[in-house]
Amino acid sequence: MKRMKIHLKAYDVVIIVLLSLLAIYTGFQITSHLLLVNSAKALIDSIVYYFRSIFSPGTIGDEGVSFLIIDENIIKSVLPIDFKVFGYRFLSFFELLVNPDNIGSAWAAFLVFLKDLLMILMIILPPMLLIFGIYRYFVLKNYHKGVQEESKPLKKLKKWRKPFDKFVLLLKNLFFYWKDSKVYVVITFILVGYNLNILSMLMLLFAWYLYFIFSINFLSIYHLAVRLLLCLSPLFRSYFIPLWVIGIIALVIYLKIKAGYMTLHKLLERDIDIVDSTGVSLMLVGGPGAGKGSCGVIIQIIMEYLLRSKANALMMEIRLEFPEFPWREIEIIIENRMSGPKEKQFKNKVQVEYHFHSYFEKERVWEEKKTIFGYSLKTKKKLYWDSLKQETILEAILDYAQLYYIYPYRLTVGNFSLRIDKQVELNECHARMTFDPFHTDPR
Repeated sequence: MKRMKIHLKAYDVVIIVLLSLLAIYTGFQITSHLLLVNSAKALIDSIVYYFRSIFSPGTIGDEGVSFLIIDENIIKSVLPIDFKVFGYRFLSFFELLVNPDNIGSAWAAFLVFLKDLLMILMIILPPMLLIFGIYRYFVLKNYHKGVQEESKPLKKLKKWRKPFDKFVLLLKNLFFYWKDSKVYVVITFILVGYNLNILSMLMLLFAWYLYFIFSINFLSIYHLAVRLLLCLSPLFRSYFIPLWVIGIIALVIYLKIKAGYMTLHKLLERDIDIVDSTGVSLMLVGGPGAGKGSCGVIIQIIMEYLLRSKANALMMEIRLEFPEFPWREIEIIIENRMSGPKEKQFKNKVQVEYHFHSYFEKERVWEEKKTIFGYSLKTKKKLYWDSLKQETILEAILDYAQLYYIYPYRLTVGNFSLRIDKQVELNECHARMTFDPFHTDPR
């Protein structure tokens, strides 16, 4: 416990130091301060323009609206300030793009590059293919010797990665600790948002909206684009290049992980279809090390998922038959017995049925004047007819109790240790189990 407290204090110190450095960096961002001041001034002028247009329409122009004015002596713009200059350069670009001389020069340069590339490939490619073929035939041939055996490249990768695992685990714990603290998250987003000029952009958008309502000046859209690019300019500075590289790598890893999870879900759906189509009895035959135990456990987990899904569907049907009955009371009785002493726990569904039968006899619920679990058998619905058979509320309770007995508890067994991650979503009406073996957080 003391060691954990020391770790948490160390996390606090690291996060506070990092946030302090970020705050100091924010204080030196003169351009962000100037953009914020200019955006605030533009917003104030637009608000004044808006109310003047309401109370004295037709008597004012665009004079004094700082939204349309960009002082390049203070802030350098990437795009031309004047829209006419932008239009001229835009047209000049497309004229050069379709110019025959320019196109000929581009194709000539491309052909020279293609020629050099083919020469390099002709020299490098044959020996590379030869080396790869030798490596594949003589080395990779004997890497996989059995099921569930790690290949030599994987063993080397794990051995090389082992010193970094503790550091990666430390970073993950630090991230989760930061994520769980609302104060740190809010401060971080405020500082990052200020550095990225998010507040300035929001004020500019609102200022443009107030100005455009009465002016209907479509050229102001260009001024808005210029100002928004000025606000986004910090993202294109040279010291942001490592962050862009890290962000692109993280995006690629995220997309690969997402694609991997999609593949796993498709394989799981295929396995569920196969197991659901098998008979009551199933025999697994194979030599030693073929994976019979693992295959059997996977089949059991899938069968448990199917059984739990069907049990939940049947419980929902019973709930719809008698919607006013407090079904959560039945669930609580079973949960209390299953979490109590081992000798008092239910061993099978017959004991569950016997327990509730005994309860019915003890409370003499067969008499119509009685209530059961606060549910009046005299004034509320006690029979359900589904056009095929008639079911009483007592029969529904027995069925529901036996279904809930097999619903939340683990049924899988194996000849090695198992951990099945599942989540319970509790509410006032029902305890719902979610089964997602790939996204469940084991914490």
